[in-house]
Amino acid sequence: MKESDFEFRIFVISLERSEERRNSIQKQFNDLGLSFEFIDAIDGKYLTEEDIAKYANLEEVKENPRWLNPYAIACALSHRKAYHKILAERIPYTLILEDDMLLSSKSVDLLPSIIHEMDTDEICMLYYRAFQTMYLSLGEDRKLDPNYELLSPINEESIPLTAGAYIVSLKAVERLERILLPIRYAADSWAEFYREGGVNKISCVYPRPLKDANFKSTIDYFSTDRLDWRRRFGDWVDREKVPFLYALLKWKRAYKENQMSRVKLVEQASIFRNN
Repeated sequence: MKESDFEFRIFVISLERSEERRNSIQKQFNDLGLSFEFIDAIDGKYLTEEDIAKYANLEEVKENPRWLNPYAIACALSHRKAYHKILAERIPYTLILEDDMLLSSKSVDLLPSIIHEMDTDEICMLYYRAFQTMYLSLGEDRKLDPNYELLSPINEESIPLTAGAYIVSLKAVERLERILLPIRYAADSWAEFYREGGVNKISCVYPRPLKDANFKSTIDYFSTDRLDWRRRFGDWVDREKVPFLYALLKWKRAYKENQMSRVKLVEQASIFRNN
């Protein structure tokens, strides 16, 4: 595959301080011979109360302090930072990745076919997961190759809850940008974005071509509640690679990943069928 065969760019959202994650994704791109650009993520550690008041819906923050903590707000702002670059440079299609993805030569080879099959107002997930089983419709004929195809969720409950790896069109970004502020949802709240008219169509590459690298999340959902000690303890185990505890932590993350990656294919039509 040659990058010049189709017009698209790749952005990787990454905290400057996350050296291990940055080195991991950088090495993967080097090995694949593919160029990309880092989007320096906004660090929730340094968000002030004034920043939160400026960019977020304070009523929603108060009602959902765990899911809209400073780290989650910063993550949403980081994805919006990528969207602003897309809008400013009028990029037709962009693959947006977070820095904990595991790439493969197959996933790269699929990119031209995915973009060819995508509608002009669509968001396509290359990595997806959710708290419940995701039901994807077999009602579309969008084959990428003999083994992969584009399928869409049958209902809102099956819309993935992740922003780890997705291709977004310029038109889709224009639609998203209209409803993002003030921030009242996390960056991966695609069902909420759909309900508010910020997303017109969502699809998933099946089978899922990308994997999670099993790093510790940089969004600390326990950081603002009484379970803050769990975050600090996990940080210590992760940083020091504590024997046994580190292996247990990796196993727990892998188990959670498997539980959130359940997919069933059904004949029922997708809610996005006529979009």
